Amino acid sequence: MAGRMRDPFHSSKYSIRRAKHHIEDFKRQKHAFFSSNPYKNFVETDLGTGDRISKVKLIKPLPEDFEGIVFDAVNNLRSALDQAIFSLLNQEFAKFPFADTHANFKAAIKGRCKGLLPEMIALIESFKPYRGGDGFLWALNRLCNTNKHAVITPAITVVRGVVPDIHILEGSANSIAPRWNSEKNEVEVYRIGKETRFKANIKITMDVAITGIPEIERSSADAVLNQFTFTVEKIVNRLEANAVSLGII
Repeated sequence: MAGRMRDPFHSSKYSIRRAKHHIEDFKRQKHAFFSSNPYKNFVETDLGTGDRISKVKLIKPLPEDFEGIVFDAVNNLRSALDQAIFSLLNQEFAKFPFADTHANFKAAIKGRCKGLLPEMIALIESFKPYRGGDGFLWALNRLCNTNKHAVITPAITVVRGVVPDIHILEGSANSIAPRWNSEKNEVEVYRIGKETRFKANIKITMDVAITGIPEIERSSADAVLNQFTFTVEKIVNRLEANAVSLGII
């Protein structure tokens, strides 16, 4: 009895499963980190005005593993796309095409997908894997083609919510739109007049983002990684379905 033929897209699907494993690991470690209360409230005096500035400051470093986990996840997802094209052509040059512009993409798809049927090329072009097309897809490729240690750096750049518990005993206080200061690892919440008497307990919800690429760096790393995975899995499934319908595999 003949053995069952191996799925031509096995490598792509395996890479996606590995990416999902890394992403779940990232989420677990992130939850554990923020559950450890890694920040504190404090008040700093503005030497110029005498105002008191209520702040929240990170007092523990982000886990070192964050960078490596994200590195592994995005590379698994990028590899899944290349492996899918290789499955269709079985040629060393075969890779999923990316470009910084739509015009450059036309050249990239001819070079990296040479030999594919026009229907498959049209499908790949519909995914818009270039800047100005699918922003998440382009960002995924950018992460994999840039110095990883300069770009894949998870950092607290997203402040999702501030719950102020401040009681003004005398005077007034002005709230500040919270924006994370990555150099000081802190966020300002209130500016309080020097004559104001108050009590404050600020609760803040922080999140982690991937820095270095404007298209994604103000979004939660979880959301970005989930969108990367959704997009790559959708592409691989559609490539496989079309290849079957066209009799390529």
